[in-house]
Amino acid sequence: MSSHTILIHLVAILFSVAPSWATDTPSAEVVVEGERPSSPDASESSSALTVIPLDESMPIGGDIADALESAAGVRVQRLGGLGSWSTVSIRGATSRQVSVYLDGVPLNPDGASALNLSEMPTTAFERVEVYRGNPPPQFGAAPMGGVVNLVTPDIPSGLGFSATTGSYSTHRLSAFGAGSREVGQTKIDVWTAAEGLQTDGDFGFFQNRSTVFNVFDDSFDVRQNNDKRQLNLLGRLRARKGSESVSFTQGYLDRKEGVPGPAAAQSAGSRLDTRRSLSALTGSTRGSWGRSSLTAWGIFTDEIWDDRDSEVGLGTQWEQSDNQMLGAQSVTDLAFGPSWVGVVSGAIRHDKSVQTNLFNDRADAARNRFSWTASPGVRTQLWDERVQVDGTMFVQGLHNDIQGATPYPEVSGTLSSSDVSLVTAKPRGGVLVRITPGVVAKASWGQYLRPPSFSELFGDRGGVVGNAGLLPETGTTVDGGVRAKIDAPGVVAVVDAAGFSTQTDNKIVFVQNSQRTVRPINVSGAVVRGFEGAVRLELLEFVQSRTSFSRTWSRNLSGLSAYSGNQLPGIPAYELWQQTSVHWDDRFVLGHNYSMTDGEFWDRTNWYRAAPRHLHSAFTRIKPVSRGPELEFELRNLTNQIVETVPRDPLNPNDGNEIITAIDDFNGYPLPGRTWLVSLRWSL
Repeated sequence: MSSHTILIHLVAILFSVAPSWATDTPSAEVVVEGERPSSPDASESSSALTVIPLDESMPIGGDIADALESAAGVRVQRLGGLGSWSTVSIRGATSRQVSVYLDGVPLNPDGASALNLSEMPTTAFERVEVYRGNPPPQFGAAPMGGVVNLVTPDIPSGLGFSATTGSYSTHRLSAFGAGSREVGQTKIDVWTAAEGLQTDGDFGFFQNRSTVFNVFDDSFDVRQNNDKRQLNLLGRLRARKGSESVSFTQGYLDRKEGVPGPAAAQSAGSRLDTRRSLSALTGSTRGSWGRSSLTAWGIFTDEIWDDRDSEVGLGTQWEQSDNQMLGAQSVTDLAFGPSWVGVVSGAIRHDKSVQTNLFNDRADAARNRFSWTASPGVRTQLWDERVQVDGTMFVQGLHNDIQGATPYPEVSGTLSSSDVSLVTAKPRGGVLVRITPGVVAKASWGQYLRPPSFSELFGDRGGVVGNAGLLPETGTTVDGGVRAKIDAPGVVAVVDAAGFSTQTDNKIVFVQNSQRTVRPINVSGAVVRGFEGAVRLELLEFVQSRTSFSRTWSRNLSGLSAYSGNQLPGIPAYELWQQTSVHWDDRFVLGHNYSMTDGEFWDRTNWYRAAPRHLHSAFTRIKPVSRGPELEFELRNLTNQIVETVPRDPLNPNDGNEIITAIDDFNGYPLPGRTWLVSLRWSL
């Protein structure tokens, strides 16, 4: 059965169970003005939740990665430069342990990929919801790191555009439009967004050519083959009648980019072309009994990797990768009286990957993965709603039909091919206590499992080499914290503080196994603990301040003496983010951002330590006419910090020498220096 036939069947199932639109009698229960619920309140959720509005406090030239950096416990890593590959990590989890959703549709279920945030159209979203640790059962997922949900605007009409130009021949043009009309008793609205981005990414950087004991070959170079060309389209068509609605969402991405490789061995012509299509159809209804929704979705990705000169990886490559994910998921909330709510969510999914060698136009056998989940849960309010208790049992089934070794704990030995099945049940729970109207305490606990993805098992592209002997990651997380809100005349203050601990078995981490490649391995045991905090202040509607920080301790529990007790690679010990902005009505905004990262190692031996970085940026925005356009000027990395002084040999206490190293997020991929952006935005 073809993928398109499967999608048609899923759509047919959706319409067969969706609410009937045949009657002309309005619902007597609830008239729904919007398809999706309003923004969730962190004071009403037992999950550690941060809601980030993409509003005027954010620079026009910013992107999704910039917004996520503001959340406590969240780290964004970039491969360098505007529009470059960027991923999100939560509380020391890997990027594959974080599930990213678009209006509840999973973009990387089960950690199937490390989602590239730079591929997300910035102006297409109203807010970002970040669930750290235990997510609500409505997502039907159990990621160890947490959930990031990108939410599109729920607007009936509007029109706007923005344009940005800046350093390194960077240009971005965005536009959105929305409209609605009533046909009888049915409200129909359409919303669309488009964004184009291009940048050469040819910034200057420092490199030591990976010879830390030889300073004579150090130099300042220009990043080459780092250009990006990207087009994003996203739209939604929705029909609503009373308490029922049906919506169709369609997205498209076309991205062409150079892959520069590590700074010490830059490429001149390696390329990656990506095309992706997202389709999702959702039907929902609600009443006095609760609410229910059903979604069918498909994601089709086509990538062409061209490294015919063998510049990035270990050999000459020219291949096409076709990946598809087809799925359906349902969520039903049932009210069993004023104090009890049952939540039942479930999903089915089929993943397929085909690799084609373009030298001989020969395709490998398809790799398939079938999965299903069921998440029955309950929420209850006790003692006059002062205590809220949540409980979920996440049941996950997985069936692989893939080439190569597919070991799992339930399977003895290593299979040479095909069928491996896995069924697990992982409980999760949370509790929220309302101490006063403005103060709540919350805690959550859960067990999690993530199977290795196709690319982790069998990847062989550029600088990433797969490992067919990987085991699934399993883990247990627990957290607890307090949230306090003060809302007084002229002052609004919100303070969050929490501690967390994650114990992981067979944690999958990428380590550098040669100068040009990295390979995923299992760390037999790992623990990550820390605390995080966030403070948001609004003074007289004039000054806004947001601060987040985290302190993390990570430890390798491996039995190997060379690594046991060491800090885990890629997890910084200290992170701080701060933004202060001054507003004068809607006519003038002046803002400053500061971020700090320190105490991070690139390898298991803790020899290669990342340079600490302190990055400042500032922006100012003016709106001369009340209903007119806005003009903004932004400077990133104000101090032009591109190098830092670090010990030459941190493992040798007798070596007091220091060396200069580049500022980077990934080892060997430097970040740019001072960057300017000029933006114009006009919304009607």
